[in-house]
Amino acid sequence: MNRPKHLTERAKRLRKEATWPEKILWSRLRRGQLHGFKFRRQHSVLGHILDFACIEAKVAVEVDGASHQQERESTDERKEQVLRGNGWEILRFSNRDVYRHLEGVLNHICDTCSRRLEEET
Repeated sequence: MNRPKHLTERAKRLRKEATWPEKILWSRLRRGQLHGFKFRRQHSVLGHILDFACIEAKVAVEVDGASHQQERESTDERKEQVLRGNGWEILRFSNRDVYRHLEGVLNHICDTCSRRLEEET
């Protein structure tokens, strides 16, 4: 699948500039560590870059810091409409959630991926 070059370049840059909460979460999602679910980070889907994506379950995980407050809300709403309209489920967690409730965040992600795959069968 050909992706626009600007999205590919932006995703590469975002991977290099990951925030601490993104690094923490990625350390627990990578290599199928979360019950075998495979995730990609800073992955381009439907013209949008997702922080983390489980392609098989169509689950997007977004980690929102201070930069995601006011100016990003309308952009995030449009992004979510496009993704949901194409069968994706979006989970949003704050940086604080990742720092303080990492196990709960991981459990929620795992439960969502499991439920989505069960619904397919």
